[in-house]
Amino acid sequence: ALAAADAAIRESSKEQMLSARKLRVYMLCETGEGEKALEECRSLVKEYNYGSDLREARLALSRTYQTLGRHEESEAELERILEIYADDATVNNDLGYALADRNKDLDRAEKLIRKAIDLDRKERASGTALDVDAGEDNAAFVDSLGWVLFRRGKLEEARTELEKAARLKQGEDPVIWDHLGDVYYRLKQTEKARESWAKALKMYEMGVRTPTDPRAKDIRDKLRAVAP
Repeated sequence: ALAAADAAIRESSKEQMLSARKLRVYMLCETGEGEKALEECRSLVKEYNYGSDLREARLALSRTYQTLGRHEESEAELERILEIYADDATVNNDLGYALADRNKDLDRAEKLIRKAIDLDRKERASGTALDVDAGEDNAAFVDSLGWVLFRRGKLEEARTELEKAARLKQGEDPVIWDHLGDVYYRLKQTEKARESWAKALKMYEMGVRTPTDPRAKDIRDKLRAVAP
């Protein structure tokens, strides 16, 4: 896969080069070479230092920091983007989710995520969003909302949002099902929790996300804890 990414870079036009190099960053992260991915991202930030290209480079850097568990640096990159692109739905969501995932500044996290959903709906309604169904919310954003509500102890509201996320076209994601399992467990619906975690784990094993993602191990631990 990394060889394919390198080939894409060699064959890319100037206009395609940033996307090709971001693909290489993603593949480096997937293969456990996070430090190399970080070096590549830093080069991207220096080379693509203006406008929307800089946004893309910083977003790649933020996500690489996140992969490496360097959460404060990841959030700092998102804050930098947000200073320029305050109405960027993806960045609002990513920062809100990052804060919620660390149980940090939950009031702001929820506001950022709700803003992301609102911005995304407006983009869909106006036809400016690409490759989307105008009548359907972004499953990742709805998942973020469910997760911050869970963190705030609003379990029924969290369940509603996460069940909605799981029903959306993009809802076949192990992160969503893992979150839903956590909510069911806190609601003392142990069988539903077990089913949700089992589905999430199967998705990891099928490669829907990286099978070596540490969250997959966490799910295995949770399944062992609730084994009949």
